[in-house]
Amino acid sequence: MQQVILEQLYYYLDMSITTPSKADPDTELVSSLDGRHKNTLHRLFEACRDDSERNYNRDAFNTKEWQIVLANEYPDCVRQFTQIYQRMRDENIRRKPVIEHLAERTDIPAEELELERLPEIIPLLMEQELLDRLEEIIVAARFRPSAVTGTYKLDKELDLNNLDDRIAAFHRSWNQSIDEDETKRAKRVEIEYESEQTVALQYYRESTETKARYFSFRKDEFGERPEKPEIEEFPYRQLKRIRLLIVSRDGDSRLVFTKNINGWKQSLRTLFDEVFGVDNLISQMARPASEVAAGVEETASDDVSADSDPLTEAQSYIDERCEIAKDEVDDLGIPSDDKQTLKTHLDNITISGTEVDGDRSIATRELRIISQSNLAELFASVDIEDGFRDLLRKADSEKLGFVLDVNDVPVECINGEWSRTGPGGLPDDIRRALNVFFDEESYI
Repeated sequence: MQQVILEQLYYYLDMSITTPSKADPDTELVSSLDGRHKNTLHRLFEACRDDSERNYNRDAFNTKEWQIVLANEYPDCVRQFTQIYQRMRDENIRRKPVIEHLAERTDIPAEELELERLPEIIPLLMEQELLDRLEEIIVAARFRPSAVTGTYKLDKELDLNNLDDRIAAFHRSWNQSIDEDETKRAKRVEIEYESEQTVALQYYRESTETKARYFSFRKDEFGERPEKPEIEEFPYRQLKRIRLLIVSRDGDSRLVFTKNINGWKQSLRTLFDEVFGVDNLISQMARPASEVAAGVEETASDDVSADSDPLTEAQSYIDERCEIAKDEVDDLGIPSDDKQTLKTHLDNITISGTEVDGDRSIATRELRIISQSNLAELFASVDIEDGFRDLLRKADSEKLGFVLDVNDVPVECINGEWSRTGPGGLPDDIRRALNVFFDEESYI
């Protein structure tokens, strides 16, 4: 308490900063900081102030007073903060992927990354002089969650040089070529970020034409509303968008898409043919296989004898891999609490089910068995344990997949690939734990 009083006293004696009661800041600028936690405001103050200026304890002012001090003393810094934060909000950036990227791609100490809120990251970037890498950080945070289900490999290194010119040629070729029946859908490609080996693109295309109805008096904003409005229609084509990341190095490429590519295959073929010289892209792409996912499958299905227990062998393999993964977590440059969270997830990976798809050897078109948490509970409630193990012994290993439970989140392993079972994405912590478990490299 005495320390706070002294700091308050120093504050009023130091005329380099106007007291909140005497300050006359831009009220809109003050309001732009509404809802920000006091910790965030204090961190922003530390990032904005000059080293020669007096520093203050977080509790020197209440939240509103911190807003006034910041808006009055550092208006340009506040504007920069609010613009960056709004950009992150518009891009749906989450805190954990940003911290992951900073831990892997910068030398920021782990304790400096112990941030509880997304806005607190911005003062850190200011202090670390990393604002010139903001685009890279935003792109990385956006694509990391998509990498689980949206990553493909291409066994050739793509040329990422002079993309502006090649994309401009693509626009001319596609959008200004002869289109006698006017059915050709216009397309647009934008470069969001590029470096020597990486480029992030936004790819827009029109959908098929549709019509919308409206009351004709709305065409004139000053028109009077009639007693019985006339109905008119206007044709329009909605824009669809997909984002893609290309990382090209060491003789091959990784492509990461932000959404399922099923409705984009022809558009992607056209883009990669004309811009990157890749003929028939879709047939050349493949999902990258995980040796760990393949190991789970092999220990549970390949060459299993009648006397062995495939589930026990597979769980033993998983447990051994989890111990290795926990050691790898210790080497990550993330805060200690985050490391413990990842280890907790790794300690709770168990086999919770299986899936068979189109296996003629056991006369099965499709079969999926997934327990709520682990198979022991399923076997205790339904007498299918012997039949389940017999299924694993007799099924074609190439048609057989396994479902893992990671703290109540189901994840499927089949043909060396893994992904979440069912709708929705993976929570960031579980996704990161599985990245380590499956020994996967981050490409950005």
